[in-house]
Amino acid sequence: MIKKKGFTLIEVLLAVSLSAVIVVGVYSALQTGILSYEKQESAAGIYQTAKVILNRMESDLKNSYCYMQSGSGFKGGKAQSGLEFFSVSEVFEKGESRILPCRVRYELTDKVLKRYFYRGLEASETNSLLEPQELAADIKDISLEFAYRSSDANNPIAWQDTWPAEQNQDQEKSLPLAVRIKLTLIEKDRHGEEVSAVDFLRTIAIPLGGNP
Repeated sequence: MIKKKGFTLIEVLLAVSLSAVIVVGVYSALQTGILSYEKQESAAGIYQTAKVILNRMESDLKNSYCYMQSGSGFKGGKAQSGLEFFSVSEVFEKGESRILPCRVRYELTDKVLKRYFYRGLEASETNSLLEPQELAADIKDISLEFAYRSSDANNPIAWQDTWPAEQNQDQEKSLPLAVRIKLTLIEKDRHGEEVSAVDFLRTIAIPLGGNP
């Protein structure tokens, strides 16, 4: 009669322990891969959001112009709580393209960046309501600097954080040479908790800058 040979208790414990080690290793590798993928996806989303915002602002600023000789209508900085100016936009109506004047305002409120836009003849009415458009949420901060011609021969271009400068009639009638934008976005983990803040910088030259 053939005797059946089984596993000893030690062999079973060793097999279970080895299996547990393998399972833990595989789980850790999968977890690391998932976290890495989520982090890359979050970073890609932030970069895409920043690109959309900065491209929109650049397009508006490059088309900005002085509303009238008595005042350009360009206002920006912390004191003004945002950025506002006159620009032009291309509008498609009934299959035709038209270029219309518009008034644009960017404002950050409760971590939400909004673009207020009014086009056509009513854009010149400073009391007219602007149509809000939410560009993005989770915006920690947006800071602005404005370039102007300096009287310093060693430093012909200088920067200030408000436009126009207080009691500067020349700046009230003109546009800045350029606008430097620092956009700070909030990066969150998969639980919606803030993990870091990412800065994006862009300097936008204004073609009509410095001219009344």
